[in-house]
Amino acid sequence: MGLTKPWITPYAGERYEGRFGFDGQQIFYAPGEGEPRDDDGILWQPSLGRCQHPGCRMTVDQHDRWEAGHEIDLGEIWWKEMHTGRQRDAMRGPLCQVCGTNLSEAKPLLWLLPALELMVRKPNGRPFTTSTPPICATCVDVARQQCPNLKANAPLLLQVQHYRPWGVFGDTVRTRPVQRLVQGDVQLGTEEIKRTMARHLVVEILDYRKVRS
Repeated sequence: MGLTKPWITPYAGERYEGRFGFDGQQIFYAPGEGEPRDDDGILWQPSLGRCQHPGCRMTVDQHDRWEAGHEIDLGEIWWKEMHTGRQRDAMRGPLCQVCGTNLSEAKPLLWLLPALELMVRKPNGRPFTTSTPPICATCVDVARQQCPNLKANAPLLLQVQHYRPWGVFGDTVRTRPVQRLVQGDVQLGTEEIKRTMARHLVVEILDYRKVRS
């Protein structure tokens, strides 16, 4: 049996290959690409992509509306990446990152994280931030058994009572000492948000407890 592809994991054909610019104050899409900033002032990286089937250049959303005449081919799976739109939807839903199940009625929510992630962020019971979406109880064992990152880093299962949007992970234009593009977390409400192309929604886990395996 092969590995289970998590719902938030993208295919190569869903990558964004467009361009964006910077006017000295904020980042923006090239004409005709992407969507407007959302209500939080976030500019999200487009992630529709195009079908990789020979001779077909339909976008993924067009495949949802039209008969393609063949099975959609989006290329290889990008196991180490998260699809921008699906990751954001999983956080906001909330939805299970593995199967996409709606978790709005689940209390508490479950988060399965590598122990190393918590060690680096040093929560010690305090609030911490993460870009990893929640998971449903049914998919916990599948993730533990199949995810290389979890298998190598002693996963911790958390029961979460409360979390909130904190910021984004993305590509930010830094202007000092020289203009350059850097990747990292950016908090909502800061000036850096205007200079960031967001890839993932980052949430703050506020009230949680560790579950014994």
